Amino acid sequence: MEIHALFILKESGECIYDRIFSKQFEDLPVNLITPLFSAFFAFTREVLSEQPEILEMGKYRFLFKKKKNYIFAIHADTTMSNVYLKNCLKKTIEMFLYSMEERGWKDYEVINDLKFDSVIDEIIFGGNILKKIGFYKIVEDYFKKWIMKNEILGAALLSTTGEIIHSSLPNEILEGSLKELEIRFMSGTSRLPELYYSLENGQKVFSRLTSQKNTEINFFLVLLYESSVPLGMAEITTIKISNELENI
Repeated sequence: MEIHALFILKESGECIYDRIFSKQFEDLPVNLITPLFSAFFAFTREVLSEQPEILEMGKYRFLFKKKKNYIFAIHADTTMSNVYLKNCLKKTIEMFLYSMEERGWKDYEVINDLKFDSVIDEIIFGGNILKKIGFYKIVEDYFKKWIMKNEILGAALLSTTGEIIHSSLPNEILEGSLKELEIRFMSGTSRLPELYYSLENGQKVFSRLTSQKNTEINFFLVLLYESSVPLGMAEITTIKISNELENI
């Protein structure tokens, strides 16, 4: 799961900012692809009378957001969380409009600004307070302890905006958990505290919403249990881990 690129372009198709994050697309012909985004926007607006938000092509996804006279686009794998990508776009738009006013960028100007690059990198790669205080490392060590002694096969902790803080889950379960988080977010059922399902091989997956005490930081906890673990014990362990995470 990876974000490959971010683009900011004028409605007419001229790209005024691009940031390539993956080696796979470091030679991407930006000036050829961004006019296609503009044409796609114009076509859907004229023919369908609506603005597109998502375009999927094979294993890749493009998320779009139009603000004022600009189109903002993120290129990522389809396995990436839409909630996380939309949050990245929202923050990018806010920082772009703020920087444009603060630094006096012209609306036709191609942006080449190392400080703005750093801001975008922070947005895309989750450069937040959790990472700065070593929270990621603390969580990783915490789950290692539980996995070693409690028949837990894998675990994940996600932010409610779709950021993967930690994961040792198989990819298919992690992707399913990200989809579950999106469904909760879109359907307004984010207050359901806990969900459970069983795999064909008898393994159990528990997911639970939790939060860190004395903060407004919310998390989505997912645990994969061995088939031999009784359902009641799995539920008790999930609640225990959730409670401990609240106090980390």
